[in-house]
Amino acid sequence: MLSYMKGYLLVFSLFVMVCQPLHSQENNPFSVYHNAETITAPAETEVEEVTDTKLKVDNPFTVSHIPIRKNQYKKIESLRTIPRQQKESISLSYLPLWITTFCFCLLAYLLFIKKQHVNNLVRSLLNDNYLRMMSYEENGGKSLPYMIGYLIFIINIILFVVLVTAKLEVGVDSNWLKYIVASILLFILGKHLVLSIVSWIFEFEKEADLYQFTIVSFRNVMALVFLLINVLIIFGGESWVRPLAMSGIIIFLIFLFSRYYKGLKISRTYVSNNFFHFFLYFCAFEITPWLFVYKMTESLV
Repeated sequence: MLSYMKGYLLVFSLFVMVCQPLHSQENNPFSVYHNAETITAPAETEVEEVTDTKLKVDNPFTVSHIPIRKNQYKKIESLRTIPRQQKESISLSYLPLWITTFCFCLLAYLLFIKKQHVNNLVRSLLNDNYLRMMSYEENGGKSLPYMIGYLIFIINIILFVVLVTAKLEVGVDSNWLKYIVASILLFILGKHLVLSIVSWIFEFEKEADLYQFTIVSFRNVMALVFLLINVLIIFGGESWVRPLAMSGIIIFLIFLFSRYYKGLKISRTYVSNNFFHFFLYFCAFEITPWLFVYKMTESLV
């Protein structure tokens, strides 16, 4: 009997010892705690990261589950702010469109009356003897096909300058554009007048007539090139303007130096006998106008 009493007392003592710490523990005994090194981010930061992955759309209940990086969030917001009305379109009342259409009509008429015009231009610029023969046949460039080609060049070189200044937003107002157009016309047409007067004074009309025909031939070829460039500027995107502008300037300079080279070959006899007169003409009427153009573009830019 005594042994049974001792067994009961032992079991009761063990029960009391186990229940005492369980009663003193306020939290769930099955909760798992981590030390300071393994504590995760608070719930608020997790919510912020989740909201960054949701795109704000018109419907507030529409949620995208595509994850977005933080450095892409501003880019997406800027794309959302682009108005739909800014889609590029060309109106039928757009004046450069009608100007290029008119130039294509002139070109079609030119090729109708003289199908071999482009072929003659290329051959005359590559062969000096053929150049002299064409100058004689075409009355020094005063025939109708060459005059039409020259008109196409004048229209398109002016249109090229206006389109580039307008597209690149150089800051040229309408008055400046009028001055630019007037300067181009004066520079192109005045050159022939000055060359005729100088050749009459210094008595080298034969060389001057051939050089003027060379100028007309080069500009007939340039008319086709700048017509194509203007079409690309009109129908192309905004990112095309600067490369096309640089291409047009480079092509213009190539034709310009090629023309100077042709002119030196034509007047080499006169240059060897009258170098000082040639030097005065070249500095006054070939270099000085380009210095004026450079200073004017520098002030605009």
